[in-house]
Amino acid sequence: MTASTLYVLGAGAPEGASCDDPALVGGKAASLAVMASLGLAVPPGIVAPVPTARVLAASGDEPDGALDRFVDRALAWIERASGKKLGPGAEGLSLAVRGGAAQSMPGALPTVLDVVERTALRSAVLRVACAHPDTAVIVQAMVSGTEGDGGAGIALSRDPQTGEKRIAGEWIAHARGRDVADGKTVPSPIARSRDSLEVQAPDVFAELVSACAAIEARLRDVVEIELTVERGKLWLLQARPAAVSPRAQVRIAVDLVREGSIDRATAIGRVPVEALDALVRPVALAPAALAAVGVTPIGTGLPASAGTATGVVVVDPERVLARAANGEAVILVRRDASTEDVAGMRAAVGILTSSGGLTSHAAVVARALRKPCVTAATDVIVDYAGRRMIGNPSAPQRSEDVRVSQGGPGGRDVPPARNPRSGSQPPAVVREPVVVAEGETITVDGSRGHVYAGVVPTEPQFELVELETLLGWADDLRRASVLAEAGSVIDVAAAIGARADGVTVATAANAGEVERAASELGMRVVPAADAVRVSDVAEITRALSDGASAVCCIPALVPAARLVAARATLARDAPR
Repeated sequence: MTASTLYVLGAGAPEGASCDDPALVGGKAASLAVMASLGLAVPPGIVAPVPTARVLAASGDEPDGALDRFVDRALAWIERASGKKLGPGAEGLSLAVRGGAAQSMPGALPTVLDVVERTALRSAVLRVACAHPDTAVIVQAMVSGTEGDGGAGIALSRDPQTGEKRIAGEWIAHARGRDVADGKTVPSPIARSRDSLEVQAPDVFAELVSACAAIEARLRDVVEIELTVERGKLWLLQARPAAVSPRAQVRIAVDLVREGSIDRATAIGRVPVEALDALVRPVALAPAALAAVGVTPIGTGLPASAGTATGVVVVDPERVLARAANGEAVILVRRDASTEDVAGMRAAVGILTSSGGLTSHAAVVARALRKPCVTAATDVIVDYAGRRMIGNPSAPQRSEDVRVSQGGPGGRDVPPARNPRSGSQPPAVVREPVVVAEGETITVDGSRGHVYAGVVPTEPQFELVELETLLGWADDLRRASVLAEAGSVIDVAAAIGARADGVTVATAANAGEVERAASELGMRVVPAADAVRVSDVAEITRALSDGASAVCCIPALVPAARLVAARATLARDAPR
């Protein structure tokens, strides 16, 4: 490759003219190259890899220099491949100019859309090339789903909550791609609903199913695909590993082994240790059980990221950071979420948005962070100016009594939002408002999509069969022993349930009780001096990386230690 190397995308590209190396062209362009190599429809484009983009940035406004030559070559290829000429209107060619990097850089790389003039294209390319020294530049034809039977969506090759092998995701008819991710509206499911792509355009959906299967087989992982349907034609805009719940991570890893896509060692390395912690946390009781004790939701939306979180309401990300830094458990409550909210989402214990969907920014980030999240809670009003949220309980109330300022002084009053998934407007009579001010407590049930005032009763999660399968594979690989520290009969029983290799006695005072219980239950007792005592995942990892032959921890940490021990064995056995 030289400093003038370019790569092309789209049907008709010469063999070897594309590049799927993210380090050179960025993750987006690499995924486009993969999809094009599978014979899938991607909009035509041209990519300046990182070294070439640096040359473009250095050339600046030099007349007839590298920048102008790149623009000429980009236009020549894209116009020929698309059959359109650069210009405005439905029949004209509109271009997008983006930066691309191997690692995501939220907010760091500009995107310029709807470019229809050569001078504007030149300026956009220069701006993107100069944004970061390690960015590639992608110029690509834009496609639009705003006309006819078009639309835009995000599809996942497996269910992001359960890991089930079925197409999941969301779809908005007569929309552009940004409309799905920005979370400002509530999209329709992409499958199995009246307004879904599956029902509205079954032939296109069947093509999407085949595309998801092909991409997943190539990448050997669950994938998330951005798509647009333009006048009945399916275009794929990007593919990337999908952010899914901890439960789904475990199930997908095990299923991919059973399907022959990956081996057991890969599955063990793919599931984050932190996911195991999320799977043993208590969750809110089922709605029927809560209703039996007089607890009902004040809001209901979509179960965007599994788990239960309880904390104080805060509607501003900056204030989330401040309160979390003081040790408070905080729920970030927003109408929608953007890249500017990520720091607040990271500091919060849970997230609630009144709009968006299962593939909105809030949902995707929450799953990546393993934070419980409910989106599309359209019966919740978020009042930024008043620093509060309003939810609805059971007693009827006149709709005119629910009036909340949406913009501070001079802001407009709005009624509860319409949920497109329900297919109807809100009723004329709504429920009596429950006002929750900043600093007051709510509970978010991200597994079922409910929001409750205050703290609610919880219960252990049901056992995940695939988790025991994965940990069984880990046990077959690991060499180090994992012991549980026991100070009582209950601890011994917990150690057995966690599949520990044995127990150590926590205190001499309880030695007799622990030893008798261990003997009766068939659990061996190991001297504490024979193991390294560890108190968290970081200490487990450090001890096993240093070659410890046995670690001892509380019973709740045993599953994580079993997984880490297997990874340590794999790391030691890996070729140097």
